[in-house]
Amino acid sequence: MTKVTRSLVMTAVMINCAAVFAIAQPQEPTETLLKGKTQLGFAVSPEMKFSKMNGEFAVLAGMSFGLVVKPNFLIGVAGYGKVTDIFTQGYMGYGGFILEYSKDPHRLVHYSIGGLVGAGYAQAYPFAFFVAEPQARVSLNLTRWFRLGFGGGSRFVAGAECASPWFRGPTANIMLMFGGLR
Repeated sequence: MTKVTRSLVMTAVMINCAAVFAIAQPQEPTETLLKGKTQLGFAVSPEMKFSKMNGEFAVLAGMSFGLVVKPNFLIGVAGYGKVTDIFTQGYMGYGGFILEYSKDPHRLVHYSIGGLVGAGYAQAYPFAFFVAEPQARVSLNLTRWFRLGFGGGSRFVAGAECASPWFRGPTANIMLMFGGLR
């Protein structure tokens, strides 16, 4: 056997011995962010938002789609568009990514906090603007796959200096959530 071959064989034996030794050691449990039984589900949520824009009552209709990381988190996307005719004389909408945490979603009545971060556009101000919308919600589990929620939050707008005072403000919403929720 040549020196090179002998060195390769010895290296392979040492690596295998190290692997066997490592496996034989007691293993500490891996710590994770999500404790307990974690499953994946989905959610589809039509929603109506009520707000003030430019001092006038405004209604926005929207929809969100998300991945439910059971038991407590929702990660997804959402979009909303103005359905009342107010100062913009045309379309105004926004959308983005959503993240939500629900406290005790298995209970009949529970609450959640979360928000949206994204962008918007208004026809009267033809440029995009940044939107951040934190919110809180109280939900009622009607069935294992259907919830009714009532919430409120605030819409913050940046990047539309002339329009941001008109678009930002408090919101109230009614949401229906369907899907693999529990």
